Amino acid sequence: MAAGRRADFTVFDLADCDMIATDSDGGVLRLEKVLEPRMTIIGADVQAAARRIGAPR
Repeated sequence: MAAGRRADFTVFDLADCDMIATDSDGGVLRLEKVLEPRMTIIGADVQAAARRIGAPR
């Protein structure tokens, strides 16, 4: 990184949720917080961002 260089990044919010996550071994974890993508910045282009799966309950 350097001043004036192109920057590509995503902005997230930490949101409350009540979700169940299952790993590839069948382990289950209840999530109380989730990172929600809000926007993506690629160079000077700003785009809204969202998860591909449903919103947290």
